[in-house]
Amino acid sequence: MTTPQHLSLYTSRHDRVEVCVTVKASVPNASLSQLASSRAGQSYLAELQSIAPLTREEEWQLALRIENSEQAMLQAILEVPDLARQVCSLLLAAADGQQPIHQLLEYSQNDEVAHARLRRLVSALTSRNNDNISELLQNIRFHRKRLEDLANQVHPETHPEAAARIAKARRTIQTTKRELVRRHLWLAVRIAIRLPSRRLDLLDRIQEGNLGLMQAADRFQVRKGVRFATYAAFWVRRGIHRATAEQGYCVRLPVQVLEAAYRAEQSQRRHDAKHPDPASEQHIAQSAAMSVERLREVKRGIGDSVSIDDHDIADPMPSVEQQIGDWQRVQVLHAQVASLDNREKRVLTLRYGLESGEELSREDTANVFRLTTERIRQLENQALQRLQHPCRKTLLLAV
Repeated sequence: MTTPQHLSLYTSRHDRVEVCVTVKASVPNASLSQLASSRAGQSYLAELQSIAPLTREEEWQLALRIENSEQAMLQAILEVPDLARQVCSLLLAAADGQQPIHQLLEYSQNDEVAHARLRRLVSALTSRNNDNISELLQNIRFHRKRLEDLANQVHPETHPEAAARIAKARRTIQTTKRELVRRHLWLAVRIAIRLPSRRLDLLDRIQEGNLGLMQAADRFQVRKGVRFATYAAFWVRRGIHRATAEQGYCVRLPVQVLEAAYRAEQSQRRHDAKHPDPASEQHIAQSAAMSVERLREVKRGIGDSVSIDDHDIADPMPSVEQQIGDWQRVQVLHAQVASLDNREKRVLTLRYGLESGEELSREDTANVFRLTTERIRQLENQALQRLQHPCRKTLLLAV
């Protein structure tokens, strides 16, 4: 049985394309079975199957087309005298250290070629060698944000030819970036499946991953020697994590809390896959590179939210059986503490509020006994070790 399904596919930040594909009863690729669990997912998968991944040569050609279009924008900007003088002033200010160079140029500290070009350009500017300035500017790659700021100052009314060339270059850049993103849509699907979330639906995670692809396309520099898929993977994961933090919870949680929760969940899964016994908090915390206290804070932060309009909220009052059991455990605990010597019994009573219900710190307890804090810690540990004796522990667990 097949069913036509409409799906909104965002191919740029502002463009939405409605595609109609045929939903098949089964998906041939078993590795994407999670995506095929819904009709919308099957539709999206059918669309992806018609997209071939980019080869290294095709990726280089697309990136080179973007660079050439940006250089065409720069040449059009330099045709405007006021903007040409502004560009020269910015370059001189960067050379003098008045402005960070990386905010003006696509500039790397280890790029010796860029260093040499910048030095020759500054030398030509200071010597007023106009013949070399134009040639050197063609080899300088401006920061994309700064290039857009300069291009926005070219008005069609005063400089129609330069504005037309800039508009053409922008269309080429937008079309090329859209193709770069479209050919890597499979990357967002793969990462979204590997980042499971009970708070955000799979298709929503894929959509946020697509937005991350667009951010990667805006920042990608092919001359750094990294493939686009490798570079974009970071932005896809970042987009999914941030969307989960902003949309997946009734109360917004910091991204670092969600990342810590994800590490803890992965540690728990790895342990469950290898060992039949449940993992301890110490083991999970150590595997997730965090302290036990941090793990407990994360667990409290990501707890399920309950609506105040929910009629199925559990009664917070304990049952009669629970109250009787708690009372019996308290009586056994008091009896065990009473069997200790007077000093140890008094230390535990004050430290844990067994009589008054108010717990005292070690410092306050030390003031009561007129002892040092270290001595109070030793007495407390001795008392707890005695209570943990197998005979005493059996009595507590039997209640």
